[in-house]
Amino acid sequence: MYTITSVTDARKKKEHKGFYVDLHSHTLYSNKPTNYLTKRIGIGECMTRPMDAYNRAKSQGMSIYTATDHDSISANLELISQGIDVPISVEVSARFPHANRKKRCKIHVLTYDIPKENCESIFTTIMDIRDNIYDLIAFYDKLNIPYMIAHPLYAVNELLTTDIFEQLLLLADHFELNGSKSLETNSLLDHIISSLNSEHLEMLADKYSKKIKHPKVNIAKKYANKAGQDAHILSYVARSFTYNSSAQHIRDLFFTFPEQNEACVRHSVPENLEYVLYRVGIEHKLKGKPAIEAMIASDPNLTKIYQMLTNHKPKSIEFSKKVFFYVDKHFLGSRMFENRFGKDDIRTLLTRSAQKLPINFFSGVNDDTVAEKFHEIVKEIVDHTVIDYFDAKRKTPVGTFFFNLFKTMGTILDLEKYITPYAISTRIFHETRRFGEQVKQTVLGENKPRSPRIGHFFDTIYEINGPAKFAISILSIRDKLDGLYRIATCSNDPSKYGEDVIRMIYGYQPIEYRNISVRFPSLIEVINYCYEYNFTHIHAATPGPLGLAALFAAKHVFNLPFFVTHHTELAQYIGEYTDDIKIEQTIWDYLNWFYSQADIIFALSCDSKQILAHHGIDESKIRIMKRGIDIDRFTPHGTQKKTDGFHIVTSCRMSTDKRLQDLIPVVKNIMKRTDISWTFIGDGPYKPLLQKELNGYHVNFTGFLHGADYVQALKNADLFVFPSIDDTFGQTPLEAMACGVPVIVTDRGGPKDNVVDGETGLIVRGKHPQDIINAITIMLDKSLLSTMGMKAREYMETRSFENAFHEFYTYYLK
Repeated sequence: MYTITSVTDARKKKEHKGFYVDLHSHTLYSNKPTNYLTKRIGIGECMTRPMDAYNRAKSQGMSIYTATDHDSISANLELISQGIDVPISVEVSARFPHANRKKRCKIHVLTYDIPKENCESIFTTIMDIRDNIYDLIAFYDKLNIPYMIAHPLYAVNELLTTDIFEQLLLLADHFELNGSKSLETNSLLDHIISSLNSEHLEMLADKYSKKIKHPKVNIAKKYANKAGQDAHILSYVARSFTYNSSAQHIRDLFFTFPEQNEACVRHSVPENLEYVLYRVGIEHKLKGKPAIEAMIASDPNLTKIYQMLTNHKPKSIEFSKKVFFYVDKHFLGSRMFENRFGKDDIRTLLTRSAQKLPINFFSGVNDDTVAEKFHEIVKEIVDHTVIDYFDAKRKTPVGTFFFNLFKTMGTILDLEKYITPYAISTRIFHETRRFGEQVKQTVLGENKPRSPRIGHFFDTIYEINGPAKFAISILSIRDKLDGLYRIATCSNDPSKYGEDVIRMIYGYQPIEYRNISVRFPSLIEVINYCYEYNFTHIHAATPGPLGLAALFAAKHVFNLPFFVTHHTELAQYIGEYTDDIKIEQTIWDYLNWFYSQADIIFALSCDSKQILAHHGIDESKIRIMKRGIDIDRFTPHGTQKKTDGFHIVTSCRMSTDKRLQDLIPVVKNIMKRTDISWTFIGDGPYKPLLQKELNGYHVNFTGFLHGADYVQALKNADLFVFPSIDDTFGQTPLEAMACGVPVIVTDRGGPKDNVVDGETGLIVRGKHPQDIINAITIMLDKSLLSTMGMKAREYMETRSFENAFHEFYTYYLK
């Protein structure tokens, strides 16, 4: 296989004497929609005229041209009627028979050089028998008609299985390397065919002996050395081709010199198929629509995009509102332009975004780069639309945007229809690649279990919270895992911990929740990222914008298992902050919708699981995730406890949802003893009020501590107090216990699940300051604290992060 990487590569190859032909080319006679998008739009798959395709092929150095339209020989007959001698070929939609007609797998069979003298009669017979591929292949063999299985790893109607592929190996000798497919897919096919041996084929012949009476088991006649572009637009004709130094006709490629064929393939990426889909659509929609050209001609950027899609400039006429209204009414069927300076809808925003692109954005466009550049334009337009949309939403009254966010964030998925061509393209490439890997394992006996490839998306990784610590911990051990494990976040800053950074196109820090930055990623870049790493599982750590994009990629593009972790009791936090049950319910409605699409939901405690179930989340999907910590970092070793006085520590985000207000009477009561000090580690909106209330007491506010400073602050403590009632897990109490420090936690939320009451600490009633006072009073005995501290450390030695994570990791292996 000769891989073409540029027009220059193709030209160099064509300098050799020999026979050149693009074995897979379409014209406007491929007029039936065959994929999801063309069926949805209701258009054919190609708008290229046969004469234009012929001229393009010849201009690209092809020795001959032949059209291979879907179930039609009309293009070739049209060319012959105009005095051009071309072979009569066709791409036949054949089927494997099945009792249930809806379960008949469709296979495209490229059929060449049908005898001209009775071509229409032969073609009629082909159409009559194509519903049974066994009969079709027998008919070809009888008449000595050349044929080849088109794009063998691509599931035309999503019913292709390894069993059917194995039968194709027995039915046919020739398998196409397809220019519209990826390098990976074509390489997989090449590897599979070249790795076959007689033993493989004999075993398959025995396996399918009842279905295939005359299997082709001669290994010397199996070839994946011919290429066609599968061109559905004019500019892609002859982009890929077959070269043979000795051949004179197409039949020679199959019968006379088959071993001398060389497949010259310009492999595609999803951006190529996206461009083709858009271009076919625009060619269809613009046919006979001069008014839309007038509108486009009024804007230089729209003109550039139009040229990329049609290869010609629109007619430039005087701009007027009448043109906009005409296009609005007769072409778009909307009131888009009437509203362009009024109500913001998605379509209006898309048009504005296109007009914002700088003119130099379109520089450097040629045959090599047009698909890539067009994809970049689509991405930029969609990204600008998201920015404009949320800028408009932020005009709502101060203090409501953050809450409206959860009500309106799903609206961004309205953009789905504008990236549908790319989403479909990427899904096709992904599924074809995945099926090729499956065939390789099955047919060649490479049945090793496929290692998982996980994409774990964290909206928050740079904040000081449990999810961030969890992500950083995964990064520290991922090299020890069998499969690929990627951590992704959204930011415009460089990577800090080895995480992958997806570009942020819009960011916002709500005044209501200062420790969280709401960051919106480029949805298309998230899809690109998932395709690049070929994930088997997608996991959202949080239900924010990045988590939403991960959900879209998992369920709407790649059809992958989708996991989600309920790290934070977000609804309760905001409910407590606003004291508004309606806002809390709005967030629960969003979470319910988000979690309902997950295959597994991880809760961090039994309480959290019950809360989710109470709010309508399917309990059968919920699993308890046991999180651990780095017990080598958090350790009592190397620390000499202070003997002067009694030191209490609280470490958390300084906010009312942590119930720090409950500690005000506790501190004031306990501080009656002058030998007691209290240190608050952390920052947040409640810190100024807490400082004001505790002014004059022996209290120290350190702000956030990092690294060794944070660990040392925990080691210096005699007792750790954590008053929260809503934490799903509670990382800091575990870190304190690992340092040999007993803890006081409440009877609500996740932290209590990790405390052995009376041994590693005490569990008290939440929202009851007096209970905390009583517990501290009990634990002022340093002998008791020492015993509890040792037991806390012993307990935490069983809770290493690595052990806990490997238990959680098993869910990816199932």
